[in-house]
Amino acid sequence: MEKTLLKVNNVVDINEFPEAKKISLWAVVTANDKEGLIIDGLNPGDRVEIDSGNGIASFKDTNMKPLKSIITIAQAATEAGAAVLTEGESLALHDQFQMSFDAIKDAIPDNIKHARRDAWGQDPGTGDYAKHEGGLIVCMPSAHGAIYATEENYLASGAKQNGRQPKYFSNNINRLNSFFPCMCRGGIREAICKEDGAINILAFDSKFTDNAGYYEFNVDITRK
Repeated sequence: MEKTLLKVNNVVDINEFPEAKKISLWAVVTANDKEGLIIDGLNPGDRVEIDSGNGIASFKDTNMKPLKSIITIAQAATEAGAAVLTEGESLALHDQFQMSFDAIKDAIPDNIKHARRDAWGQDPGTGDYAKHEGGLIVCMPSAHGAIYATEENYLASGAKQNGRQPKYFSNNINRLNSFFPCMCRGGIREAICKEDGAINILAFDSKFTDNAGYYEFNVDITRK
């Protein structure tokens, strides 16, 4: 099957690699991109895991030109461990991704100082976790699209001190089988798909025009 994913975009379709058992992706979500990233082609039983998580974003009174998020394949392997991508394909994707990432970093303003949040939703200054905006949200196929920061999706009060643990997720987030990845004690960074479709990964917010910054992370998908 001819591969057509040898590019960097905000959308990937993992069905382009039907023989792959595990697929690892590089990803950068920009804070003012309300669409975020889309990974299509998932099936019930597939595991989605968020790894690493670097970068800081501001969610108030900051201006940055609109920037699209980026994602691409890092590695894909069969169940036996054989690489699906050739060394040349992997290197080409890495180079394209790095060029796009460098362009994002060059566009980030210096004044990332208002309502700062890391990828896990934590304010690096106070140590508190935001309940209403910031950090990553992973919208599983059950959500049928992006989830935004509205009242029905806010985290409960205990999340501010204790981190974005599942017990603080709203009923609607749980109903949609979606999650806020968090490195805090009791936090989660993975979920199992309950239906087929696409996942959306974006910064958790409802107003994106005054945001700036980015989150860099890896996504690992293990096929059932």
